[in-house]
Formats: sequence, structure tokens, C-alpha cells
Amino acid sequence: ARHNLRKQIPQHDLIVTNYALLRRDLEELQKFAFRAIIIDEAQFIKNPSAQVTQSVKELKGDFRLALTGTPLENRLLDLWSILDFIQPGYLGSQAQFLEKYEPRTEAGDPWPLKVARRRLAAKIRPLLLRRLKKQVAQDLPARIEERRAGELGEAQRKLYLAELRRSREQVMQTVAEKGLARSKIHVLAALTRLRQICCHPALVGNDSDSGKTETLFELLEPLLQEGQKVLVFSQFV
Repeated sequence: ARHNLRKQIPQHDLIVTNYALLRRDLEELQKFAFRAIIIDEAQFIKNPSAQVTQSVKELKGDFRLALTGTPLENRLLDLWSILDFIQPGYLGSQAQFLEKYEPRTEAGDPWPLKVARRRLAAKIRPLLLRRLKKQVAQDLPARIEERRAGELGEAQRKLYLAELRRSREQVMQTVAEKGLARSKIHVLAALTRLRQICCHPALVGNDSDSGKTETLFELLEPLLQEGQKVLVFSQFV
């Protein structure tokens, strides 16, 4: 059926497909020069080595547009991949892009990275059109934020204080031996462990209860009874 539909493409103004079918039909679709190629959910082509990404970029079109509502937050190369579809070669090759906008920095010197990010923002600004929720969905209410403080459980508090004393002594000793500049990773590790204990002691192999989890369950119970849908985020799983 799709074979017959492809024959009718020249007779129509708008052709709709999806990423899975595009890969299968690529050879036939390459025969056409489209006036515009518009892709939705553009995060599907954020991996430059994926077959779907390469297939999309092989289509012929005078104008290209990529739509996405998904933040790019994993790696900078995701951004390069999408923009390389919109304007091929505009940001150079992958290697040139990473060398220019993801420079190697000395420990404790974030300035080169900040400068690179500003240059990248200025470079891609002509290609981006960003619309906020209040511009496209004015009927949606403003986001309501409520901060709820949860008390540590008794055993959890004792574990936290014991870890705090241990990590403080260890960090101070490391700083005295290596200096602060060479001890930052140890400081970060100590802070991370303390944060994990606050989230749930099980994250550090302890079977104590978590005050944060108990607070979460208190919030969830009435919502679930009402049939509400709940999305829970946590920095540690």
C-alpha cells in the first residue's frame, strides 16, 4: 500500500510519515526534492550516529525546520546533531564543534567553558525560535511550587551525624596533605554521600528508614486516592 502511496507524492502538497517508516522508505523518498522538510520531536535525531538521524539528513529539501519541546541536557553533541540537520556544516564537523565549544579546562578554571558557551549561544541564535508556555498555552495555570521540609528519622539522623564527623575528618586530612585544589573530588564525594543519606539510607547500604520517603508517601496517599497522576523525580534512585 505504501508503494502505491509513494507514487502519488508529486500530486500532493503535504506528505506525512514517521521516523520508523522513513528509514524503510528512504531510498524512494530520496528521489523527491521537497520544498520543506519539517520534523517534529527532533530529539529523535540527537544521536548523530543513529540510522534514523542519518536517514533524515539524507532527504532533499529547500527549507528545513526542527520542532522539539524536550530540553537538551545530556551532552552538547545532541545540539550539534539537530542543528546539522537544519543547517548542514554551520557548526563544522563533530570534532571541530567539540574542540571549539567543549574546550578542555584546568581544574578550578571554568572561564574558558563559560566563554565557549556564550559564543555558541550567539552562533545558534539566528537559527532558534523559542516560545514559552505562556505564549502558546495561555489557558494553562501558572505552575504552583510548594516546598515541604521533611525531618530525618532518628536512626537516619544518627547515621548522618556519624558520616558528617567521619567525612569532615577525612576531607580535612586530605586537604592538609594535598591542598584544596587537589582535594575537590574528595569534597564532592563526601557531600554526595551525605545527600544520599538524606534521601534514603539504603543508598549507602543502611537499612534505616527515610524521613524523606515517609513525607513523600504522606503527599502521595491523598493524591492517589483522588485518582491523580503523579510524576516523581529524584536525583538518586
